[in-house]
Amino acid sequence: MVEYVSRNIVTGERAVNDDGHLQIDLGDKGGIAALFLRLTATNGAGGSASHGLRSQITRIRVKTGKGTYPFELSASDLYALNALRDGIAEELSEGTGAGAVQSVRLPIYFSLNRDDMGYGLDLEENLGATLEIEYALTVSGTDGFVSKSLAADVDALITKGLVRPIYRGIMNTAVLMSHRTGVQDPHRDFIKAPMKAVGLYAYAYKSGTADNALVSNIKLLREGDTDPLVDSSFSDLQYRYRTKAGSIITSYAQIWKAPGRDGREALRAENDSGLGLQLRELVADGEARIIMEWIGGI
Repeated sequence: MVEYVSRNIVTGERAVNDDGHLQIDLGDKGGIAALFLRLTATNGAGGSASHGLRSQITRIRVKTGKGTYPFELSASDLYALNALRDGIAEELSEGTGAGAVQSVRLPIYFSLNRDDMGYGLDLEENLGATLEIEYALTVSGTDGFVSKSLAADVDALITKGLVRPIYRGIMNTAVLMSHRTGVQDPHRDFIKAPMKAVGLYAYAYKSGTADNALVSNIKLLREGDTDPLVDSSFSDLQYRYRTKAGSIITSYAQIWKAPGRDGREALRAENDSGLGLQLRELVADGEARIIMEWIGGI
């Protein structure tokens, strides 16, 4: 049976500029179930009251040697997704004080969870796989960061001895759709098969507008069905999937998670039919996007 071990990929990989990207080689042997990123940056001499570290990491993505992207999200979306799905808020320190080191921990899963051995990133099948971290660091001594202070540590949950795994597929995560909100009931989108959906998450934001006053209701249906999988207010979804500490994640809500997504039973992904998503929107010119997790081929 394949076993996983924790293995360091890089420590203290430092940015050489303030607006660019880090590219980290993931190796060419073994199978990765998850990556664990820890990013840090140092506040300027006057502190950083207006800029949290997550907002400075504009995109994190994994590119395979085949040119596909099984993972692509911003740091803010990734942090929220993990908290919603697992009910645990990862490490986050975004202190505003002068010289404070801000930090955030960001897991990326290619499997269902740490114990799942059926799905993952096969490095031999995807020679040349890389992790790319794009950033735009606000550099300022009065309200920003120290120049070139962004650094990354990356660990992997990888097969012991770098043995090649036998995977049935890989977990993919990306923004499925993004749009400006309007005053409409409903805004309809269609999620087309054959994607094997296992999780859907919503983000909705407009400055000065409460979460549930921007998008008030979310409905999810299988194509052809009249009985919805989900029919709930945005605020109720936030409360239902709050963290174990009892807090909700502002502007985010978990819409749906497939039976078996947590590994306690056989996975039942939505792959037999399309999914219809309906949002009741009450405010124009807000931003809404839907994040999706799905099982794809090797």
